Amino acid sequence: LVSDQALNVRAYATYLDASYDSFPGAQIYDPRTDGLGGNVQTVPFDASGSDMIRAPRSTFGINFDYTAETTAGDIGFSGSLFHSAKYYWDFQNRLTQPAYTLVGGEISFTPSDMEAIRLSVWGRNLTNEVVYSQMSSTSVGDRAGYERPRTFGGSVSFTF
Repeated sequence: LVSDQALNVRAYATYLDASYDSFPGAQIYDPRTDGLGGNVQTVPFDASGSDMIRAPRSTFGINFDYTAETTAGDIGFSGSLFHSAKYYWDFQNRLTQPAYTLVGGEISFTPSDMEAIRLSVWGRNLTNEVVYSQMSSTSVGDRAGYERPRTFGGSVSFTF
């Protein structure tokens, strides 16, 4: 989007209108209430017209990095923002990932007398959004795994 020797900016966006036109044989898990054993059964479900699983209507993001040259060395700043609309994890469109926005950033320093070394501190998911890495129905209920919460760290990189 914007670029010069010190500043780079990149942006992107998607729009998706994804639904099942005809999907009468989708499989879902349904609790058993007939007393014949087992807690759950797989049953057909007509998902026609339902939103496709893991297909958010829209996403967008922007990333930047900037390098300031000083007599002591290069100082770098970078950041990212990603937004996703809600989406579903199942054919019934019952298990939902709400809309979320992830923000991250990094500050780095490369000394002018030791250009093979780069020191940095960073933060990810700075707004501490709850984002599922997976979600599904089971015989005892719904289960979910989560992406990492707000995380901070530092690193030392060597180039050789």
